[in-house]
Amino acid sequence: MRRIGVLGIFVLIIAAAGCNAQNEGMMAAQELSSEATVNQQAFRDAQVDNAMLNDMAIADIHFLPHSSELNSLGEQRLLRYVELLGDRGGQLNLETQSNDEVFNKARMEKAAEFLATAGVDRERMQVMIGTRQGSGMRATEAIEIIDKNYVVPQAIPLTDLIKGGTGGGLGTGSQ
Repeated sequence: MRRIGVLGIFVLIIAAAGCNAQNEGMMAAQELSSEATVNQQAFRDAQVDNAMLNDMAIADIHFLPHSSELNSLGEQRLLRYVELLGDRGGQLNLETQSNDEVFNKARMEKAAEFLATAGVDRERMQVMIGTRQGSGMRATEAIEIIDKNYVVPQAIPLTDLIKGGTGGGLGTGSQ
């Protein structure tokens, strides 16, 4: 009877140790995945900033329909321009489909007012009717950039996770 009790305790200890190693392996995999996601997000943020600086534009989509009021997307875009250009200034172009001069002027004024409220001197950053400045990027060029900079998280074989390993020495617990 005592042998079964001692054997049972021994089995529980071994099982607990195995679970701990498996958890360490899974935690290492999650950390690697999180790090790759953060790196990819920083890369994408830089791409968006470069595209915005290339365009130097806001458009109808940044306003409430049939209104001169900025929507949340427009506010976010203008705030980002403040961060990118606040100290240097520049000219933002309002790219619009409307031919109504009074309506377009109200939109330009609303954007300029928003920038001024955010702390940008009206003399340093103007909003004018115009088209985007940049020519954009060919899709093939964008794909090449993504391929060169995209970090694929290392795959960890399921058998390694079950054994408690991490599939390449990414952490402790490899057996």
